[in-house]
Amino acid sequence: MSAAPDSNVSDLLVENLLQGQVDGLRQLFNENGLRPPEIVLSPKVSELHSPLHRQFATKCKEIAEDPEGRIQESQFDLSKFGGLADLMVVIDVEGEGEDFRYSHYGKAISASSGLDMTGKRTSDFDGHVAVFFKGLYRAVLSVRDWVYSQHESPSAMFVRSWQRLIVPIYSDDGAIRRIVALNVPDNELSVGLELMIDPVFVVDHDRKVLYSNRAAKNMFDTPLILPREHTLEALTGIDLSVSASPEDLLSQNRVVDSVELAPNGSIMERLVMTVSAAEH
Repeated sequence: MSAAPDSNVSDLLVENLLQGQVDGLRQLFNENGLRPPEIVLSPKVSELHSPLHRQFATKCKEIAEDPEGRIQESQFDLSKFGGLADLMVVIDVEGEGEDFRYSHYGKAISASSGLDMTGKRTSDFDGHVAVFFKGLYRAVLSVRDWVYSQHESPSAMFVRSWQRLIVPIYSDDGAIRRIVALNVPDNELSVGLELMIDPVFVVDHDRKVLYSNRAAKNMFDTPLILPREHTLEALTGIDLSVSASPEDLLSQNRVVDSVELAPNGSIMERLVMTVSAAEH
């Protein structure tokens, strides 16, 4: 985990957002090899990309009894959101926005990110992500309205991008001491892989596992939240014998089949493995 992000940088990002400028965000993400995020202040439901976000927005409007659509703390209850709660985070504002603590971190987010941030702060994220999140949440406090964002995910996660709709929760005195957000991971590949009956693992150059589909979890009893930095061999006992690099497999459009041994109780089981590469 990194140290707390530079507050001056976060304040500058808030100022840029309120003025409709994205240069600071563009530089922040470009320096990390990523495209700049999309930010929409006070979004309309029609501007939300995901059906899940539109469903979340509709539920928030149903809960709010205030004429301006504000949700009061006394009205907010995670159970009212049903299955959406697995993709939701609840964030407690510390002080005047010096930091933000996650009091709820949906299990579907943890499964995609490999992180469980329950009880931790935005400052516990690494690098540019911590600065970006802190700037986003401070922007919510400034505009006192909904904020939508979409940002490209770091390559260490098997997620193309994250789409987030952030909604403030109001105390009786009108202050915002809590924020709730629906955080949806976007990755077309994982949708298809979940439908496959064969176990599938996605690994990086160092054979660290970024993703396993439902069939793989069932066969090898891998956890819902994959431990970060764990290799395929550590999770499954399979020492994959593929000599070609991912770049060679991709450039030559090669598929490598091999027979590997994997422990199954007290015996070693023979498994037919198919290895290919994809750009992510």
